[in-house]
Amino acid sequence: KGQADSKENQQAADEVLHRTDLIMQGFQDRELRYREKIARDRDDLLSYSQEYSKLQGNLRRSMEDLSILREDLDLAKEELKRFQRNCEEDEHRDYSTFVAATSDRKELERRLRDLQDRGAEGTTWTSRQKCCETAQNRFESESRMRS
Repeated sequence: KGQADSKENQQAADEVLHRTDLIMQGFQDRELRYREKIARDRDDLLSYSQEYSKLQGNLRRSMEDLSILREDLDLAKEELKRFQRNCEEDEHRDYSTFVAATSDRKELERRLRDLQDRGAEGTTWTSRQKCCETAQNRFESESRMRS
């Protein structure tokens, strides 16, 4: 009976050792898996960090570009306002010139009718042409002075 107890005790001890080995092997396998997962997660974190840095750089450059574009837009708006003011001034000046030219033309037509009504002799095509040239010269000189 002592030998049987000893054999049972030996088997129980072997079984305990075997279970302990299995538990240790399971623990080591879990530890290895966890370490591998930690290494993968660390690599992912590093990759995310690098991507974040790149995105931050892109955002900074985009913000600088946007700032430059806004400045260009403000300059273009100011230039447009200046151009519109100049166009309005030119329009007023041209309209004034037009009114003056129309007035001069009407005055010359009236004078021509007066001369024709009086039956002024010696009025030839040449004198009429000189009259028109005088009016044209006056118009051109006034236009140059206004410019």
